[in-house]
Amino acid sequence: PPIGTMLANPDGTVSERLVRYYARRAEGGAGMVTVEVAAVDPAQFIAPTQIRISDDSFLPGLTRLARAIKDNGGRAVIQLHHPGRQTRSTVTGIPPVAPSPIPCPLLRETPKELTVEEIRRMVDYFAQAAQRAKKAGFDAIELHGAHGYLMCQFLSPYSNQRRDQYGGSTEGRARFPLEVIAAVRERVGRDYPIVFRFSADEHVPGGLILDETRKIARMLEQAGVDCLSVSAGNYGAMEWTVQPVLFARGCLVSLAAAIKKEVRLPVITAGRIIDPQQAEDILQKGEADLIAFGRGLLADPDLPRKAQEGRMGDIRKCITCMSCQNEVFG
Repeated sequence: PPIGTMLANPDGTVSERLVRYYARRAEGGAGMVTVEVAAVDPAQFIAPTQIRISDDSFLPGLTRLARAIKDNGGRAVIQLHHPGRQTRSTVTGIPPVAPSPIPCPLLRETPKELTVEEIRRMVDYFAQAAQRAKKAGFDAIELHGAHGYLMCQFLSPYSNQRRDQYGGSTEGRARFPLEVIAAVRERVGRDYPIVFRFSADEHVPGGLILDETRKIARMLEQAGVDCLSVSAGNYGAMEWTVQPVLFARGCLVSLAAAIKKEVRLPVITAGRIIDPQQAEDILQKGEADLIAFGRGLLADPDLPRKAQEGRMGDIRKCITCMSCQNEVFG
């Protein structure tokens, strides 16, 4: 899955350390490697060391990154991202933007409400970024519609209180992501895979819940995405975005299974899955089609290859760090 390392250079270009990090994931046997959040907007990002894909000047490094993943046996995917209200002006030098002027509960800065003209510009940013990803040699792109970022902000009544065509009903709130998908498809062609990641349950009062995201999943399928990646949470419920050790292993699988029943698309699940046998059980039960190992690959980058070779006892697993109640490698 896309995990933010923030290992890019301070100008957002791909660093050699970043290339080595992702090449190692592919070398260890991961079939598909999704590169972390890549900023599509030249003015809005979450950190100076976030990867940028907002201009052609970033293409040389992105090309080198995609090639390193593929040369080591993996399929290369990159996640296209806009933070919306989940950044700070102290980072970007300008106010954050969002569908509505409602502050993120964690960052607490009131964003500027996007005009319709600005929304159309955001659509074009995503489309241009997708075209660059294809040109750089990535095998697919993932649109980040989860975890309270811009597309999730539009989808959710928790963050979208607009009264125009981009707000109100489910259809109105889904208009921006659907326009992004249409614009991306026009740029990359019919045969280029588009993954859409979304929070099937935001776990905040007034946020997205499964009853509505089932409908959204069907809308995404009809819009022409090729795969759905199911997650949960936002910055108001970070424990569901980066789950602590107290959460059950596979804590998001039930959401993925529910979404899978609504669509004919392949579905990706994640969320504290570190045991290959557990992953195999999920596949055999038909609860998901692809398994995303995140922290499990931090603990042991060779986990997939060892599982394929039957060396289950050699897999290094996460241990509990009681100081942060999370899992670290050891």
